[in-house]
Amino acid sequence: MTFTLIANIATILLCAAVTVQSVRMMRSLNAVKRGDLAQVVSALDQATMQARIVMSEMKGTLKRCSDSSDALMRAEAIAEELRMMTELADASAERLSQVRDSAPAKPLVKPKGAAKPRRDTGDAGTKEAAAKTAATEKEAA
Repeated sequence: MTFTLIANIATILLCAAVTVQSVRMMRSLNAVKRGDLAQVVSALDQATMQARIVMSEMKGTLKRCSDSSDALMRAEAIAEELRMMTELADASAERLSQVRDSAPAKPLVKPKGAAKPRRDTGDAGTKEAAAKTAATEKEAA
């Protein structure tokens, strides 16, 4: 196919479309001439009412979308804040783990089965020993 043939086919199609639109417009103008103006006006009024209904529905949809986007923005801000808090907690846990691993192992709590010093009420030396033992236990705690 040559360029000329393609151009002629495109021109034929466009002319056919113009002819169809011309026929439709002529029918509309003939309806106005016959006095069917009331029918045209009622059709326009009906189309206007439908457009108003659609516009109000679109406004409602837009309002709901706006509310949803506000909630989404707040949720994203909260999620970012929680992510930061999680990172800080992970870093703190890592530091605590490193400190624990590097600290010498010594018991923090006195074993339950440890023997308590005996207290004899008769001897002054044993009372002093018991006081020293109690002071050492307080320092350890």
